[in-house]
Amino acid sequence: MVLCLLCSEPHAQGGWRNRVTARTILRIPFYRPIRRLSKVQAPTFLVSGLRDVLTPPSTIRRAAARLKAPVRLLEMEGGHNATISAMAEPQHVRAVVEFLREHVSF
Repeated sequence: MVLCLLCSEPHAQGGWRNRVTARTILRIPFYRPIRRLSKVQAPTFLVSGLRDVLTPPSTIRRAAARLKAPVRLLEMEGGHNATISAMAEPQHVRAVVEFLREHVSF
């Protein structure tokens, strides 16, 4: 389940430019994935940026509480897109590996 609606792409002058289609914008008022969380059966790893204004940490915590499947919530400094690059940091990689070892048979 993807909770992010924006798609990022490289900008010619450097950095990233967020782009989204008009039909996506029109669906936002009806987009409520939290209503379906109780049906998720797979172990779920959630990542939240403590300064995320698009998907605030309180929303992710509510999502984690509604999941009936095993869940791990990793909260980290930064905003919405900062969590993507921060996931490469060793302590975050370890958290993902531990979660996978616990829930995935190799």
